[in-house]
Amino acid sequence: MEFLAKAGIPSHERRLVCEIYWNQSAKVKLTSGTTEDIIIQLGVRQECTLSLSLFNLYSEYLRQKTISEKIGILINGVNINNIRYAENTVILAESKN
Repeated sequence: MEFLAKAGIPSHERRLVCEIYWNQSAKVKLTSGTTEDIIIQLGVRQECTLSLSLFNLYSEYLRQKTISEKIGILINGVNINNIRYAENTVILAESKN
């Protein structure tokens, strides 16, 4: 949640986001019954209005990080680190290999 701190989100609001997203579990309904609780460790909730804002904040955090750390690929001497169009984003970086 480093990106929330860098975006200026107060610590008490970051804690609320953590509570919403980190302490979640789910059960899967099968034809033979229901599974035990499964802890959800990644991702955001589908159809949650907060998910879009979190995605946008994280996308901006990544964009700024690629610019400040000069991450990207050189094309004709120009560092290209992200390409955005509508709802699509591509982050570009060289491989260490």
